[in-house]
Amino acid sequence: MGQKKLLAELFTGLDDHEETDEELSKKAKFFFSKAVQNWDAEFYVKVDKDVELDLEELIEFLESFSGQNSLYIGCMKSGEVVSEVGKQWYEPEWWKFGDEKSYFQHAMGSLFILTRNIALYININSASLKTYAHEDTSVGSWMMGIQANYINDYRLCCTSSTQDKVCYLD
Repeated sequence: MGQKKLLAELFTGLDDHEETDEELSKKAKFFFSKAVQNWDAEFYVKVDKDVELDLEELIEFLESFSGQNSLYIGCMKSGEVVSEVGKQWYEPEWWKFGDEKSYFQHAMGSLFILTRNIALYININSASLKTYAHEDTSVGSWMMGIQANYINDYRLCCTSSTQDKVCYLD
């Protein structure tokens, strides 16, 4: 019951935020800022609404990182930046990613986790953090500018399979 109440309180605080694809990067900044202002936690988890969590597995997973700072945890990926208007995952600022048009390593947007000090960094620097078309690449770009330690773990790759996973697609 307590976890549901906390989630309800957090999402109530996000009610003023627009739910459009174009606004997801801004919502990520707002989410981490609001979460770190309201709750003193060691980890802050961003999860998409179509993802189911195994809370016991997630807690067990995070316990192994307890006491560590500056962690950016997720199912890491990189890949081609989509520069064609109208295609899925189009990035209007594609030209900023160089001649090869490849994204840097970043956690997939369905689920990623930040430690408190990184969430505080986002809260403090929110006004100056650049957002791109997609929240996962936006957050990944913020991590490049600080001493974040990347943790890539397949258990955080949310798919339809539940075997050895913390999350799965609903």
